[in-house]
Amino acid sequence: MSRIATALALMALWAAPAFGRDVCVTDDLKNPNRFVFSGVSVPPKGKAHSVAGVYLSGSGPSAPFSGSIYRRKSDGMLEIGVFVHSMLGNANDLTAVWVGDPSEFKGTGKYDSDGDFFPDVGLNAVEFSGIECRTVVLP
Repeated sequence: MSRIATALALMALWAAPAFGRDVCVTDDLKNPNRFVFSGVSVPPKGKAHSVAGVYLSGSGPSAPFSGSIYRRKSDGMLEIGVFVHSMLGNANDLTAVWVGDPSEFKGTGKYDSDGDFFPDVGLNAVEFSGIECRTVVLP
């Protein structure tokens, strides 16, 4: 019987990252963009997890995104990086990166929407903040 219990416990630990919560984030731009992270499980300090979800452009189409979050050992903050796959909607792909808190991903970061792997010129630091996911309408 103890083998079964051990096997079940190991399976639960292995599957734990698959069970997470949705986290919704918006930025402070004139036409706010929103990110809906699906099934996020915040990693322990010093670890990283993959993330995925839907990006809702403040001025255009929705698009899927993928990326990762890393939880710093030093202060427990998250380093968040996502790549938005938006070319299907006649828009360009973009990258968003920021450092945020583990509870609602609130933090400061930057966008690269022209593909040069540098922050967009003329766009200062962007503030990201958590919002209630029930307020986000997906297309």
